[in-house]
Amino acid sequence: MSTVQQVKQITKTKTAITTEQSQKLIQTMLTMSFGCLAFLRGLFPDDSFIDQKFVPEKCNKSYDKENTPSIRIKTLVRGRSEEADMFLDWVEKGVFTAIRLRYLKAILLGIFTDKNNPHDLLESYVFSLEYPTSNTVTLRINGQEEAISLLDSRKMMQQLMRRFIIITQSLDPLPKERYLSMRLLFNDNAPPDYQPQFFRDASMEPKTTIKVPDHMDMDAVSVGCLDTHHHTMAIKVLSLVDVDAQAREELNARAIDPFELVNQPVELKVDSIGQSKYNSQTTNMLQEYLRSSPEKVCPTQALPKDDESQQLSPDEQNSCECGMPCSVSFMLECETCKRQLHGLCYGNSRSSSIQQCISCIVAEERNFDPATKEFQMMMLLRKLYRYLKDNLNSCTSTSFLQETLFEGDNSESATSMIAEALSIFIQDKVILLDQERKRNAKGQFTKDSVFVDVDHQSIVTADGLLPPGKYALTLIPNSKNAQKCYTELCPASAAQVSAWTSAVRRSLAHLNRTKRHVNSSSSSINFSSLAIDEETLNPIPRGKRKNIRIEDDSVENYPDSLPNKVRKISVSKKTLKSAW
Repeated sequence: MSTVQQVKQITKTKTAITTEQSQKLIQTMLTMSFGCLAFLRGLFPDDSFIDQKFVPEKCNKSYDKENTPSIRIKTLVRGRSEEADMFLDWVEKGVFTAIRLRYLKAILLGIFTDKNNPHDLLESYVFSLEYPTSNTVTLRINGQEEAISLLDSRKMMQQLMRRFIIITQSLDPLPKERYLSMRLLFNDNAPPDYQPQFFRDASMEPKTTIKVPDHMDMDAVSVGCLDTHHHTMAIKVLSLVDVDAQAREELNARAIDPFELVNQPVELKVDSIGQSKYNSQTTNMLQEYLRSSPEKVCPTQALPKDDESQQLSPDEQNSCECGMPCSVSFMLECETCKRQLHGLCYGNSRSSSIQQCISCIVAEERNFDPATKEFQMMMLLRKLYRYLKDNLNSCTSTSFLQETLFEGDNSESATSMIAEALSIFIQDKVILLDQERKRNAKGQFTKDSVFVDVDHQSIVTADGLLPPGKYALTLIPNSKNAQKCYTELCPASAAQVSAWTSAVRRSLAHLNRTKRHVNSSSSSINFSSLAIDEETLNPIPRGKRKNIRIEDDSVENYPDSLPNKVRKISVSKKTLKSAW
């Protein structure tokens, strides 16, 4: 008699990509895209670029370095040309900040030939962004749901990047003299006064347009879409370089705003690339270039270590959880994930490394989101606390603190965050404000008390908003009300991280209550001024009311009288000339 044993199938489960990983992936995609299009379109001198490789499998430490597929790409580096440096400022200090805040809806890189008419484009590149709110991060395969992993997303990004390079390479050369500008379209979450660094408001300016033939299939302009379920990015390319100026005026064309393409659905059909209309001799040459190269890429400052996941953006070399560059801080290394961290964010530990960073500690927590306001504020509190403790004498103003800790970001959002952090320290009595500096028993000024200029009326105290002016700031780092979330070097567990972020959430809620109380107190209503003059009222007739007929012509134009919703758009403050 034989028995048949049933062997339970062991199914491998994937670890879903996190919001933080998704954000870095989107930033990497933008860095690679802008680098490659700038190189292929000849926007900057050749020495402004370096060669790199993107290896999707590199997020797995055990990947096969010899046989793993990869693509070669170009990335911009600083210090080679003023124009390239300004372009990187647009991307790294403007675009990336807006993405981190989830305000950015689309990016438009426009190329035009008439400096006096920047709204008439010759070529446009549109990168649209969405931030799905669904918590379901799954991919259905053969009837079963699997999580979308970091590796899945990196492979999709490789395919999209390959297609983008092939399409861009196939375009005809640009005119010798051309100009660049960048426009940003924001979603409804962006505050009305939000303005990224290096950009200005352009909401009321004429639309930027590009003329396209009436018969053009708009699906042909779609490069594809990258969807990580935390972020969705679509790319579209429009170019009229192959049509001379006279023909552009004569052909049956319509002027379209590239931002109008943002809400149109796109689909990435990778398998159809070989049969696309972009096949040409240059395409074949580029496909040879894109194939994996056996020779080792010459290491540069922008390349990560071999055991780290691929990080190509200069901002991503510094992958501290605070999400902001900080040149005034030395760097630490996480021994677990090899992440580079700010010493300021980890208590200025004297060691060159720590055993685990916060990301490693909360790695198994599915509900943890580093993009939340409370986590970002917690990291700023940690950084600001250590900076004040070690560099109080150099703090001359609140704008100096913003300039230092936000690396030159002068946006309203950065100003607001610094003000909220200082308000929490005042609330916790870590900071005391007075008219005169504190003195010791000998009558000498103490080192923990300095004069500071408050530049903006946005700091909240128990008495209301603090007016701008010069104040004596005294730091009490060991205040009994100081919170562990910014005084301790590093959390010991995921539960402690959760407790810390909850404490910051309560502090922010308390600040909001104080603001509302101040606003309600300052705008009290004088009810006597609302007295109704009865003599001016039309008398209401007694008896049965007759039906009142509204004439048709009195309402037919009513919808047209409603104001259209104004799109919030910013444009780069400077126009770059691309002629070299």
